Formats: sequence, C-alpha cells, structure tokens
Amino acid sequence: MEKTLSDTIITVHPPTGSIGGATNKFHIEMEIESGGNIIVLRVFDYAYQDALKYKITEHDRIILEFPKSKVIFLDHTKNMPNEVTLELRFGQHGSYEYKVPAMKFLEHSIEDLDSKKNGDTAAVVPVETAKRD
Repeated sequence: MEKTLSDTIITVHPPTGSIGGATNKFHIEMEIESGGNIIVLRVFDYAYQDALKYKITEHDRIILEFPKSKVIFLDHTKNMPNEVTLELRFGQHGSYEYKVPAMKFLEHSIEDLDSKKNGDTAAVVPVETAKRD
C-alpha cells in the first residue's frame, strides 16, 4: 500500500482507567489558496486511508470510522467557502454528501484562535502567513 500523508490527523484517547470515554480523531488540512473544491478530494482520500487503516470488523460487516475533518484556508479571498462538499453517488443505493467545514484563518485574531471557545480550531499550530493584495 502506498504511504499517504495528510497535514494532520490527531487521535485523542480517553484517560487510562476512565469509563465510557471515546477515542476522538481530528483531521486538519491546510490550504494556502482556494483551488475550487479539489481540496475536498484530498480530505476524503486522507480520511478514507486513515479509516481503512483502523477498520473494525464485526460479524458480517466492516466499519470505517472517519475522523472529524476541517479545512483551514491560510489565505483569504471573497470566494473561499465556509464548507467544501463531495457528493458520493451509490447508484440505486442513493447518495451521500460528505461535507467538511472550512475556516478562514486570517478572519481570526490570535486570541480567538487560542481561546477554548474554538474547540477543535484551538489545535492550530502557529503559521506565518502574508495577506495578499
């Protein structure tokens, strides 16, 4: 199998000895420029590869658990979306919209990024970016 690298996939396990705690996975994909919705294909591919690597087999089924994903746009233009969507069509079995929220990095102050109010965005590592004209 080919090695796949994403920007960041973080796995958070419950503390040892805790009861009922769930493991959480977060996938953060950073994009410098908006290249249309192409990034959603990368996010899906990396999340799928991670889910496949840790698949669960139960009786007559295989379970793939995808991480909670987010796209972070490091540059900012008017046309950058608040989410990117990949529609998966399964013929007679219907379709599913894989939606990934997006964050516009330059719209947030350092204090906002560092605050606990941001939940999963608080894990963003400091990145030096330049605002383009």
